[in-house]
Amino acid sequence: MILIVDLDNTIFETSTIEMSQFKEARQLVEDYTLQHHGVELAHSIFDEMKHIAFDLIAKKYNFPNLLIQQFYQIIESGSYQLKIDTFPDYHYLLQYDYPRYLVTTGLPNLQNAKIEALGIRNDFEQVHIDNPTDSNRVFKKGIFQQILSHSEASQAVVIGDNPISELKAGKELGLVTVQRMYGKTQYSEYADYAINSFEDLNGILPI
Repeated sequence: MILIVDLDNTIFETSTIEMSQFKEARQLVEDYTLQHHGVELAHSIFDEMKHIAFDLIAKKYNFPNLLIQQFYQIIESGSYQLKIDTFPDYHYLLQYDYPRYLVTTGLPNLQNAKIEALGIRNDFEQVHIDNPTDSNRVFKKGIFQQILSHSEASQAVVIGDNPISELKAGKELGLVTVQRMYGKTQYSEYADYAINSFEDLNGILPI
């Protein structure tokens, strides 16, 4: 068995990142959304951006390509000093002696900064970043397939919070899917199990 684990809002809470570090990128999106979507919807979009990958937000609200490119350029050129920590229950994940693979969506500069700040890189066999700007992007589903093709494990378990990202990809590949419930997250049709804490993996995964 192998474990494929998401990062944002699965291992740590993204809203704990100090948003002042993204002032320029936020201003770019704020100016556009206020102009094109109005104040009420703009505020809703800002809230979603704390919990959902930007590429999904951009697709949902049909952001223009120029805005998307400018946003990514700002994020990828940033220098980040992050003061973040894992969820308190993270240590329960480490008690399972299975190979663990971290798969996260985002720009490498920022995602790597998160991983280093959390100090979790060595907890995983491999770290894979699903880069939305990669011209050869295979998305999380393709990354999962790459991991599986190099593993002799008879079963893989995907653990994450996002219904339309890692959970959907895992279900399409016939993998066991575990949804980390976070905030107002609704139970996903793509989840075989739902947990509020990694401690809840007891009874789902054999130790």
